Amino acid sequence: MSQKTQEGPRDFGRFLALVADGAALSECSTELQRAVSLIRSEAEARDEKVSGSITVKLKITIDPKGHADVGYDILVKEPKKTRPDTLFFVTKGDNLSDEMTKQPKLPVREAPAPRTADTDREPRAGAREV
Repeated sequence: MSQKTQEGPRDFGRFLALVADGAALSECSTELQRAVSLIRSEAEARDEKVSGSITVKLKITIDPKGHADVGYDILVKEPKKTRPDTLFFVTKGDNLSDEMTKQPKLPVREAPAPRTADTDREPRAGAREV
């Protein structure tokens, strides 16, 4: 077994820039910008604070010779979009209806015919017809 040396932690940003020849860092940057854009758009649409998240996963596998393989994954959790609710009423048969089943129905009747422009006008008192 080899003797460990206390080196202290190395810069994570520099390390990430080396993973997959820089592809991991580049993808993180792209996903960060995309996530911020989605979160901002949703916050403006809702007119309230909205959050999302980015998770960078590193899988590190080390063999007995001290060789390390590093794989990565980037997960973006977008803000949930708000969708309107619709009110329904539960029927006696356990179905959903958009009509209130406990409220009695009002009788429907025919509406009177619309009045025409000629029948709407009545001569004013003292007015002359031309």
